[in-house]
Amino acid sequence: MSKKRKAIDLEMKIKIIKDYEAGKKVKVIAQDLELAHSTISTILKDKDRVKEAVKASTGFKAIITRQRKGLIHEMEKLLAIWFDDQLQKRMPMSLFIIQAKARSIFDTLKEREGEESTETFMASHGWFQRFC
Repeated sequence: MSKKRKAIDLEMKIKIIKDYEAGKKVKVIAQDLELAHSTISTILKDKDRVKEAVKASTGFKAIITRQRKGLIHEMEKLLAIWFDDQLQKRMPMSLFIIQAKARSIFDTLKEREGEESTETFMASHGWFQRFC
């Protein structure tokens, strides 16, 4: 019987990487966490990206299933920094404000790229759900 699919947050991925770097075998980590051996191997293969995602993450229990590149990825990193700053200042936040700021940052980044960039960004509800 196959194991049930479950999302693994950054905190868990960092624990897996630390256990492995401390000398724990992949098989033992997989058994301890009740995860597939291949899942642990994939996380370890992408450990540099996981560590980078931790640096860029906000205080959320972030779940990274794939790492994006390009303007949207850059915009999300800048938006996360802005969002943390707004929270520290206790500024009121709403979906509309966050979406407007995301579009503004994206537009600024796109202007800097010039005509080379064909990327588009809508700041949809779906994007917001994935961002949070």
